[in-house]
Amino acid sequence: MKTIVNIILTLLFGYSVYLIWKIPQPYGIISLVILSITFLFNFVKNRKISIPFYILGIGGSVFVLIAAYNFTSYTEEQRDRFNIPTAVKFEKGDFNSVLVKAKTENKLIFIDFYTGWCGPCLKFTQTVLTDDEVGKYMNSTFINLKYDAEKGEGILLAKKYNVKSYPTLLILDHEGNVIEDIMGQKMAVKEDMIRLSKKYKTTMD
Repeated sequence: MKTIVNIILTLLFGYSVYLIWKIPQPYGIISLVILSITFLFNFVKNRKISIPFYILGIGGSVFVLIAAYNFTSYTEEQRDRFNIPTAVKFEKGDFNSVLVKAKTENKLIFIDFYTGWCGPCLKFTQTVLTDDEVGKYMNSTFINLKYDAEKGEGILLAKKYNVKSYPTLLILDHEGNVIEDIMGQKMAVKEDMIRLSKKYKTTMD
C-alpha cells in the first residue's frame, strides 16, 4: 500500500509541476501546496505513512487537477472563437519587429491583451474589432497587435506590462512605452475606439 501511495504522490507532484509550467493559472501551485502540507504534516505528526490522511490530501490534489483539466479544455475551445476575420488588421510579426515598423511608419502601437476564458474579450473582438468604421480609423492610426496573455509571446508581454485584468487595451509609442491604458471602468465600445483613433491620428500628424 505504501508503494502505491508513493507512486500516486509522485504522479500528482509531477503533473502539478507540469501545470505550473504549462498555464499561468494557479491550479498547479494549489495542488503542490496541498500535497506538501499533507506530506509534511503527516511526517511530523506520525513519522510514518498515515493512509487516511494521505487519501484526504490526494483527494484534494486530484480535485484541483481535475478542475485545472476542465478549465484548460474550456479555454482551448473558447480560443477558437477568437479566430474570426476582423476589420482591424493585426500584425503577425514579433513585438520587436513591430516596434521597428511603428517607428518607420510614424505610428503608435495598439495592443489588445485577452485570454481564451474572458467573455468581455470575446465580446470586444466580435462587436468592436469587426466593425468596418473602427477598422478604418484604427488601421490608419495604429500598428495593431493582439495577444493571448496565456500563450507564446503574450505571456512575456503581459508580465512586462503588468497586465492583471482582461481585456487590457494599451497604446504604446515606438519604444514600447505605455502612453495610455484605454480600459477604465467600462468596456471600450465602437465610439471609444474611433474617438481614440482620431485623437492619436491628430497627435502623430
